[in-house]
Amino acid sequence: GIVPNDADDILRNLYGDCKDKSALLVALLTAKGIEAESAMVNSGYAYNLPKLGDIAPINHVITYLPKWDLYVDSTDRYAAFGELSFSVSDKPTVLGKSGRYHRTPKSSAAKNRVFKQVNMQIDTDGVITGEATVAVTGSSAPSFRSYLMDYSGPKKDEMAVSQLAAYSQVGTGTYEFEPMGDLTKPVIYQTTFSVEPMTHFPGPGAVWMPVGLAPGRINSLRSEPPMLAQDFPFVCRSYAYEEHYQLTLPKNVSVTHLPDSVTFKENGHSYRATYRLRNNDSDSGSHNNRDQSQVVLLNRVLEIETPSDVCQPGDEAAYNKLLQVVQRDLRGQILYEPN
Repeated sequence: GIVPNDADDILRNLYGDCKDKSALLVALLTAKGIEAESAMVNSGYAYNLPKLGDIAPINHVITYLPKWDLYVDSTDRYAAFGELSFSVSDKPTVLGKSGRYHRTPKSSAAKNRVFKQVNMQIDTDGVITGEATVAVTGSSAPSFRSYLMDYSGPKKDEMAVSQLAAYSQVGTGTYEFEPMGDLTKPVIYQTTFSVEPMTHFPGPGAVWMPVGLAPGRINSLRSEPPMLAQDFPFVCRSYAYEEHYQLTLPKNVSVTHLPDSVTFKENGHSYRATYRLRNNDSDSGSHNNRDQSQVVLLNRVLEIETPSDVCQPGDEAAYNKLLQVVQRDLRGQILYEPN
């Protein structure tokens, strides 16, 4: 049905769908003197409501707190308070109590961020070992919580192997994190991993920066085709990915070339990649560069901030320019040769 049940009936049945869960949340907030009302919304790809009355686009109910102009989704078990998934961002709502139209906030690159720090070492035989720290905020957080909740039993090995393989890495690894069911805690996790050689050492040779056991959204753009010319409005969301890599090479090789750093910014689409080479500070007491291991430092930041979660025909040009810059950077390789 389309009418929520009474709170007493929901509690007695121990069952409820999205509109029932919103009804319970409204009842709880009302008991604390906090004004709230259920908000009907589309959880999909409908960003407009029909001019004539029709229930068709409405398929989900969330909750609105007018004092803070805040939406919460009590059905999304992995969304923290005030966190909305991309599926209900920048969507028109029909507020049940006040009987008026409203809209959920659009996605934001400042809030929807995936940050990672990856530290890796390459042994003399080319085997890569390392650890990573990942922090996720905003609309991406619920999907990461859901993913990590599956980290149990036999899946513990399978998840690491498949995540590494997604970026052409053969290896094993482990995850460590606080309980993901506690929504008061941020989504932060650590990984350790070991990856089979990706190229020959001591070379000479060339290697792309490995992704490690961490999200690889920027790397996945390597094989993404440009968007075709759009004839109709299309979904475009705002987000940011920030990646910091530290790759220590074995002492028996020297880096002979690094890719050029790059900066791009146009129409809310930006990308920055900086490369730097330094000698390993832990190799104290050695003044000969050939006796020191070298460390490649790479920082990448990709941000997309659009005025709305719905772009217009022609807006795909800015994304395609960004994609071209990112792919050119991803083709760059670290060149090395034996000492």
